Amino acid sequence: MRLEFLQQSLNESVNTTKPAGELLSSSDFSFVLLSSMGAAYILIDGQEVISGSPGAGDGKTVKRVIPTVSAGGPPKLEIYGTVAQAYRPRTYGELVPTGPGSIVNGDLEEGHSLQFELGLRGKPLPYLTFDVGGFYFNFEDQIGDITITNENGTFSSTGNVGDARYAGFEAAAELDLLAMINEGAESPYGRFNLYGNITLLDTEFTSGPNKGFVTTYAPGYQFKVGGIYRCKEAVKVGLLGTFVDDSYADANNTLSHFIPSHVVWDLSAEIKVWDGRLGVIAGINNLLDEDYFGEIRDEGIVPAYGRNYYGGLTIKF
Repeated sequence: MRLEFLQQSLNESVNTTKPAGELLSSSDFSFVLLSSMGAAYILIDGQEVISGSPGAGDGKTVKRVIPTVSAGGPPKLEIYGTVAQAYRPRTYGELVPTGPGSIVNGDLEEGHSLQFELGLRGKPLPYLTFDVGGFYFNFEDQIGDITITNENGTFSSTGNVGDARYAGFEAAAELDLLAMINEGAESPYGRFNLYGNITLLDTEFTSGPNKGFVTTYAPGYQFKVGGIYRCKEAVKVGLLGTFVDDSYADANNTLSHFIPSHVVWDLSAEIKVWDGRLGVIAGINNLLDEDYFGEIRDEGIVPAYGRNYYGGLTIKF
């Protein structure tokens, strides 16, 4: 069980879409009691690979360290499941029109959902971890936008657009390539982890005026792949690619609110010195300078950043 509190307030001083006498001044306090339940069962106990004693030698050659296996460590295979309630509060950012062609309904209701998840996870090999599972949840009174076109023009209306259901599959795996080469023990050359994650999603409005349409911002697939190299917690370099399917930004799936698929690669690096107390971080987001957007608002398309750079220092006292 959990309690969620949400206190928010809004006082408009300027809004070009309203007369001065209709500016909004309001506050709201929400208190919600939510419950959840989860369970897990270990199907196969885990084992931990640790550094062992040097193998036999002839006195002339370097003796090879043979990894040994002990009890304990993460489970090799575990099944888990969860059932949880959730809710989506009203926000004043949705109650205020931000463009001349936007309309906000005054009777927005909070959205509620019931979520189910079932999966398998584990560490079948000392250098390999995985997690696969399926999920399903229904969403009542989902808040979203509908594009309306009439003789007066095109408008975006925000309101409770109907009930929806979400079903999908997720899988993730991480492989330490250097540990695999070193027979499961941590390599003296560091760790080179290959990472992959996939999410497949199927959504649909099940009631309301948008019944049968795909829900907003719900790409059919999303892949993340990449690699991270770490050396003695002093150096870390990572390259991550994100592949996202197309989606819609409005509940009635109009072409004007269609978001094309896109691929983005990010590069990051970190170096720590002085026993880890001082670090330098740097990176390049959108490494290949992909021209894309992932959001459409009342004002129009919100373009994503092109190739951009960042850097900084970290200090631990």
